[in-house]
Amino acid sequence: MIQSRLVAIVYSHEDPIETLLRAVVEEARTRGLKVAGMLAADDDPDACVTGDMSLRDVASGRVISICQDLGPSARACRLDPQGLAQAAGLLREQIAAGVDLVVLNKFGRAEAEGAGFADEIGLCVAGEIPLLTAVPLRFLPVWEEFAGGLDERLPPDTAAVGAWLSRIGEIA
Repeated sequence: MIQSRLVAIVYSHEDPIETLLRAVVEEARTRGLKVAGMLAADDDPDACVTGDMSLRDVASGRVISICQDLGPSARACRLDPQGLAQAAGLLREQIAAGVDLVVLNKFGRAEAEGAGFADEIGLCVAGEIPLLTAVPLRFLPVWEEFAGGLDERLPPDTAAVGAWLSRIGEIA
């Protein structure tokens, strides 16, 4: 039996987390699950510092930019709260319409500050909808506080995540 519907893949900067998350989405669809979520539109973990970071809605394929243009000399994170709010609103609509699984690219700084997808994660917990997200090691202490012990943690390993996904069918 599945231990938790809230699952975090704890990863380091070197782990190919986006590749793993895309594989999870495809495998879940193959199993007939209705999947919602947001994944990075590219594999560059520093995209918001070096260029433009966008999220891809896994249900529609729509790409939403979540970085603002601060000029060519900017070195700070260019996260655009409006773009992130737009992505969160789209995800919220999909959750309300009914899904079997939500996959999010990461629990990052915005979520650690109570913004980003924090409310949507809460909706999934309240609605008992399985949610899988990636948590960078640097945000693990904040995640632990946020999740309040309701989560299950997995390594960034295809077999471990696949075994968890196999159990989703029991509760979806």
